[in-house]
Amino acid sequence: MNRRFDLSAIESFSEIPACRGREVLSLLILIEVPISGKESEQYQDDYPKEYRERVEKFSRNYIWRRITFTDMTALIARTGAESVDWVGTSMGGRIGKLLAAEANTPIRRLVINDAGPFVPRIGAHVGQSPVFDDLEGVEKYMREIYAPFGDLSDENWRHLARYGARAMPDNKLSLAWDPAIAQPFPAVNQDVDLWSAYDRIRCPVLLLHGLHSDVLPTPIAQEMTQRGPRAQLVEFPKIGHAPALMEPTQIATIAEFLRP
Repeated sequence: MNRRFDLSAIESFSEIPACRGREVLSLLILIEVPISGKESEQYQDDYPKEYRERVEKFSRNYIWRRITFTDMTALIARTGAESVDWVGTSMGGRIGKLLAAEANTPIRRLVINDAGPFVPRIGAHVGQSPVFDDLEGVEKYMREIYAPFGDLSDENWRHLARYGARAMPDNKLSLAWDPAIAQPFPAVNQDVDLWSAYDRIRCPVLLLHGLHSDVLPTPIAQEMTQRGPRAQLVEFPKIGHAPALMEPTQIATIAEFLRP
């Protein structure tokens, strides 16, 4: 079975040879999943108590209820796949860690893009809702706030602008995310510690790290290679948070890791 699930601005992964014939879920900062019901509102009581207590602060009202373990499990079930390869950037990487930590996880291989077992900060731009007259304005804005992505080509920036914006009723453009994603973060007054989940992961893990990242410190990235699944670490110079996964070298690294 070879389906394509375009859940992010990146279209490349389903086209590379290593991913053909497999289900690849690629998550960036925000996923919009039209899954609802009682299961989405229930706590997952099988999570460790200390984790639930910290998640309560981190995820009240939005992340825990909208992008939950149940939602992602249901999404994977809808694909009909018995196993998947998960490529997650930032929040998507942390969600992937939670799924991979489960005893009967469907995740075969996990790629974590610049996300550690802590949530140290959220960018000031997250949750803002600027309005633009055209795609050129969107691209200019993205070049500024996503400068840590590195030295992307003009074509890549245009691609991000095209898939990172949505049309409004008045024909203006807004960013293609839900501003409510930022609502829980002011309540966070300490790091959110996911080491207990990370240490339970048993599938192979590839950790991608921008050497100038202010979200994944280098000592944490190094520690992730020494405990739990002992991630394979690949670091990219002159890049912060996060590698855009659009450069041939970055794509080739992932393709090789996901090779059946």
